[in-house]
Amino acid sequence: MTERHNVAAGFNLRQPSECVPSCSDHASRYALGTGPRRLKPAATFSCIFIIFFAVALRLYQLDGQSLWYDEGVSVALAPRDLATIARNAADDIHPPLYYFLLHFWVTLVGNSEFAVRFLSAGMGTLLVALLVPLGRRLANAQVGIIAALLAAASPL
Repeated sequence: MTERHNVAAGFNLRQPSECVPSCSDHASRYALGTGPRRLKPAATFSCIFIIFFAVALRLYQLDGQSLWYDEGVSVALAPRDLATIARNAADDIHPPLYYFLLHFWVTLVGNSEFAVRFLSAGMGTLLVALLVPLGRRLANAQVGIIAALLAAASPL
């Protein structure tokens, strides 16, 4: 019996125990949950600073302007029931998840300009915080920190 190999994928198809990728060390290095668990103290300080920077930029004069047209439409849609929000969102280009979140948010904190915009500011800050571990997982801690810094300074 001849031994069959899938050379392109690096698998030995004859014995199941040998059916592992030939670059298993590369695959295990990038497997989820591997690698160092803790950031170095300087990197931890950088992450905390970047998150505070993101919060400060997002909250500075959050209610400095009146609501824009699209924000006003969202606020007008938020107090309606979920079925109505879903029907109205079907006519819009945006999926209804933001409107659903805003519905519950406005119920909890009110519909002032600051309160309405705080939901988006909080989500933007959460994005900054999540970019560090995502960057670490995909590349290294420096990539995560740089991505978080860029997102923190982004005006959008």
